[in-house]
Amino acid sequence: MRKKIKYPVVEAKIRASGMSMTDVAKAIGVPATTLYDRMSGVTYMTLDVALAIKELLGAEESIDELFADNDPAA
Repeated sequence: MRKKIKYPVVEAKIRASGMSMTDVAKAIGVPATTLYDRMSGVTYMTLDVALAIKELLGAEESIDELFADNDPAA
């Protein structure tokens, strides 16, 4: 079963780029399982990984905008 992604804005940016999560993980130098766990909220997203994803995607949004949590209870 696929884990629900916690950060819908960055997920949409990744999809729009044509890359998979595995592609992103390879490009930023982390294991795919680590990226999936961080994107799904199993483990915390770290600033270094968030910045690497932002840079890779060429996103103009702030880190706060890109990684806004889709869970209002969080």
